[in-house]
Amino acid sequence: MSAARTRPTPADATAATQFIHPRLQRRAGLLLSGSLVLALGGGLVAPGTAAAATTTPSPSASGSTTPGPASPSPTPSPSTPTATPSPTPTPTTKPTPKPTPTPTTKPTPTPTTKPTPKPTPKPTPKPTPVPRVSVSGVSVTPSGGSTVGVGQLIKIRFAQPIRYRAAAERTLKVTGSVRLPSGTWAWTDNRTVLFRPVTWWPAHARIKVTMQLRGVILDRRNGKEYVGSSALSRAWTFNTGRAVIAYIDDRSHRMTVRIDGKVARRMGVSLGKAGFLTRSGVKILTGEKYEVRRMTSQQLGLTNETYDLQVPYAVRLTPTGEFVHGAPWAAARIGRYDGSHGCTNLQVADATWFYQNIRRGDVVVTVGTGRAMEPTNGANAEWNYTASQWRAKSALTHTAPAKKKI
Repeated sequence: MSAARTRPTPADATAATQFIHPRLQRRAGLLLSGSLVLALGGGLVAPGTAAAATTTPSPSASGSTTPGPASPSPTPSPSTPTATPSPTPTPTTKPTPKPTPTPTTKPTPTPTTKPTPKPTPKPTPKPTPVPRVSVSGVSVTPSGGSTVGVGQLIKIRFAQPIRYRAAAERTLKVTGSVRLPSGTWAWTDNRTVLFRPVTWWPAHARIKVTMQLRGVILDRRNGKEYVGSSALSRAWTFNTGRAVIAYIDDRSHRMTVRIDGKVARRMGVSLGKAGFLTRSGVKILTGEKYEVRRMTSQQLGLTNETYDLQVPYAVRLTPTGEFVHGAPWAAARIGRYDGSHGCTNLQVADATWFYQNIRRGDVVVTVGTGRAMEPTNGANAEWNYTASQWRAKSALTHTAPAKKKI
């Protein structure tokens, strides 16, 4: 069973106005005169208008409802004024200020760089060709097909100065039919290069020399290039004969000759006296020899003594005047003491044998005299350079300090 719902009466509206603040009533100029009646839950009603009371019928015992008579609308009492409620003022809200827009900074556009056009390459002017001069003149020692002693050096002599000696030296090769000792090419001047092994050549060997200088620039001067011709690309072969080595010792006044390692002959000698000392060192025979040779004091420039002799079986040792020869006028001192003007004096029989058994390139080694043999005193005197001195004369010393092997 639900409770009856009724509309509010004017008395209820009057009571409701008690809850309106008096200050608000005065400000609104509202009097509780009944001009307007606040209807709680029902809205505003004009005076003199009856408020219809709706009575919710009570359900009967049988479940049906019987509507009752309508109740008359109560007339508000004239002594009780009805207050018109003042509307609640809406609070004034200050408008929220719009935020100042931050100025938008446009990004600075990256300047477009136009690619630098590639310069058109200028055609490289062709270099003016340098005039070339062909170099062909050359002499070689020993010559092809010859047979020499084991002390003979290989010598190449060019007709033109060689400025680029290292380039020339690299093309030179020495090979043999048997194992050869190592050695070094060295330059004695700007035209001459020699090959010296560290020791004597082996006897009875075939030795081949090769140079390949065709097209190699050998010099530049006066605006011209000097280039090797086909004549400078060649090979030649020579042979070594018996190994003939003569050892002369001034301390014993003896000379011993060995051939292929065996003693062939021993003989007495008399060497240079004081002031005319015989040179100690290596002397390679040039092959120059005479059955009889005239020798005079004038040839030596002597002023304090005079002689004019016909000397038998003379074999030259140096271009400065040393010979091995027979000395019949000095037979008493040979093998005992020195008394010559620098030559090696022998008995005539020994001188004859020596003359007959030597050839170009054979070796004479003298020791004990107190005077050194100069390394520039004649052909093949380069044996008297030390090994380090000889290597220093190579054009390849700075670029290839190691010994050259063959």
